[in-house]
Amino acid sequence: MVSDAIATNEIIAFFIEAPLLKSYLDRYSNYIKAVVHYLSTLSHTYLKLYKYLQLSTQLPYNINEQFGYIWEEDPMGI
Repeated sequence: MVSDAIATNEIIAFFIEAPLLKSYLDRYSNYIKAVVHYLSTLSHTYLKLYKYLQLSTQLPYNINEQFGYIWEEDPMGI
């Protein structure tokens, strides 16, 4: 009863607000696309930088393992 009335009012409110929402989306769609593109480019660049920095910090270990010895502290203390 009451919940049916609330659901009906919500459906009616949606159809009243839907054209307004559509007009906002039509008006600002280019801005929304630009912001999404900017954020995706920024996150892609951040991931590339993160992977580069991660590899650059691991580089001495990988080189030493490639030549057959493991990175250790100098046993002579030099």
